[in-house]
This record gives sequence, structure tokens and C-alpha cells, in this order.
Amino acid sequence: MLKRLAFLATFALFFGVLSAPKALADTQLPVVEPNSGSVSKQYIAAGNSATITMTYRITDDVACCNYNQASLWNVDGRNPGGTALLNASGYSTRVSGTGQDGRYQATFNIPSNLAAGTYYLKAQATDL
Repeated sequence: MLKRLAFLATFALFFGVLSAPKALADTQLPVVEPNSGSVSKQYIAAGNSATITMTYRITDDVACCNYNQASLWNVDGRNPGGTALLNASGYSTRVSGTGQDGRYQATFNIPSNLAAGTYYLKAQATDL
């Protein structure tokens, strides 16, 4: 009887080690937190090229993100029509925090031939 109990306990322990835990359901879209952004330069003289770094915060219920991109626009608004003028150099990367609450950074190489004007840096993130 004692051998059988030991076998059952060992089997249960072994089975428990092999069974994968259930994944958390990702039920919420990631949120780029409003007003959490900062930029390394706010003004660039017309005709000059520059590198700008943008940092912003994203929160998510499970872990951010399968897609996280920042871009430069010449129109304001939450969902502007058209195409971004310039995308960041590669995807944004997390520089601090966790997948549930992290700060992300994107780098833009602004060309010298960009027309003078007001521009908007925008970030977006999605889970799938």
C-alpha cells in the first residue's frame, strides 16, 4: 500500500510538472497612454536634418505588443487619414518597465528636405 501511494504521489508530481499552465487571456488592447510622451527635440531649423527620439508609455492587460510603431504626421487627430510622412527607424523598443506597463522609445531620422511646418509624432500598438 505504501509503495502504491508513493507511486501515485510521484506520478501526480511528474504529471503536474509536465502539464503546461493555462495562458492568460489577452482581453484588452494595449493603450498608448495620453500625454505620456516626450521628445528629444521640439524644434528643428528648416533645411537641417536631425535625429529625434520619442519616448512614451504603453499599458496592457497581459503583455504588450505584437506591433508597436511610431510615425510622423503633418495632420493632427487621433486617426488621421492618409499616410504617415515618416516612420520611426524600426519598431519601437521597450526601454523600461514591463509588458503590462512599460516605456517605449522610437528614433526618427528627419531629412533636411522636410518642408517647414508643424508635425505630430504618433504611436500605436496592437495585440493579435
